[in-house]
Amino acid sequence: MSSHSLCIELIQKAKEGDTVGFSLILKNNPEVDINRKLCWNPLSGASFNGKIEMVKLLLSHPNIEVNLGVISGQTAFSLCCERGHMTVVKEMMKDPRVDITLKDDRGRTPLWWASFSGMIGVIEWLIASGRDIGDVTTTPRENYNCESSPLSIAKFHEGREVANLLERFLNNPEQTRHDIRVNLKMVNELAASVFALTIFVCENLLQIKSICATNPYYSATVRFFTLVKRLPMELQMILCNFAVGSTKGCILTKDSEPAFKALAKTLVLLCD
Repeated sequence: MSSHSLCIELIQKAKEGDTVGFSLILKNNPEVDINRKLCWNPLSGASFNGKIEMVKLLLSHPNIEVNLGVISGQTAFSLCCERGHMTVVKEMMKDPRVDITLKDDRGRTPLWWASFSGMIGVIEWLIASGRDIGDVTTTPRENYNCESSPLSIAKFHEGREVANLLERFLNNPEQTRHDIRVNLKMVNELAASVFALTIFVCENLLQIKSICATNPYYSATVRFFTLVKRLPMELQMILCNFAVGSTKGCILTKDSEPAFKALAKTLVLLCD
């Protein structure tokens, strides 16, 4: 079989999700190019059709090019976002090699395609990840057939639910991300509640520092750090992040849950 025919066969197996047949071809023909583009390539075909096991197999291949553009420059990640294949979206987002903001030939990002198709679950997952997902209001380089920014295209296709989500994210990205993470159960409910209480305590302490700074009878620094030293170490660290303008989102992760649970008991005592 010629190299061209082998590539066609690989792409077809990938589209069908036939991992056994795909692996057999690779075993018998180790020199075949798994990235060769013939309108499609194996990863884009598997991603477009939501074949999660095939996607996993391809991502594990040492020669795979994860960001290769096909079909007007769309990447495999862009295609699964457009189609709303959540298992593939989540799997590809685990891979640090996958560029989730890469634009196609007309400047459209995966977020744009998800907005165009009304895939609100994909958009929620993109936002919840905390990663850069591209600009919500940027118009692609070539504006044709009424195409524009992710927000505008959602409105144009009457995707009001998607448009509302994108507007909320624009107005308050941290709170929107926090709410989505709770709804998706990416964080524990207790952790989320303690997070809100932590934000309240930190903001009030910083306000106290500001008030002390304008009062000649108090030393702002002494008063501030006297209060801070009474707090548990975890809260002291979070407060330091706030003082230097660090993002709140950096502490709201799944790994934060054990620390939040331990902190909850201390905060309850402090608030009594």
